[in-house]
Amino acid sequence: MGNSINESGTSLEKRLEVYLIENKIQYKKQKSGKHEIDFIIQQPDAPWYVECTNQNSGGSVAEKLPHKVRKYYRLYGFKKVYNVIGEYKIPSEVIITMDEDAETYGYEYTLDTFDEFVSRLDGSYNYSPLGI
Repeated sequence: MGNSINESGTSLEKRLEVYLIENKIQYKKQKSGKHEIDFIIQQPDAPWYVECTNQNSGGSVAEKLPHKVRKYYRLYGFKKVYNVIGEYKIPSEVIITMDEDAETYGYEYTLDTFDEFVSRLDGSYNYSPLGI
């Protein structure tokens, strides 16, 4: 029996890869078994660095986000990283840590559901802090 958390994250990666292929968006995907960011998506202005972390219930997956982002920042030196997440609300302590790291290291990050991220890719994203 597989690890349901890993399977959940993998399914989010597969879902994003299908979207990228269907929409003819160029990308590079991490090689299996490597410790690389999940996707580097080619965009006109600069590549988008994308990590898929699917968690739909409580657990430690979200708590690992700051470490993963910091590790990938050191590896790639990006100015912005996109985190595609499941429906589970990221704990406030994790967000505080990510905010501190982003300020310290000088990068930006997003925490998007799949649909939010896709709307960024297609240019229809419209952020509302009130969720409307």
